[in-house]
Amino acid sequence: DAAGRENDHSDADKEFAKAIGLKFHVPEEYFGEAANI
Repeated sequence: DAAGRENDHSDADKEFAKAIGLKFHVPEEYFGEAANI
């Protein structure tokens, strides 16, 4: 994943969303910690 979290390989997705003016969400915001399996 590239959301910029501690175990992600990158923050490219988050930075791309920021650059084009979009709010970035991670799956855990919608599915809870179970999405982090």
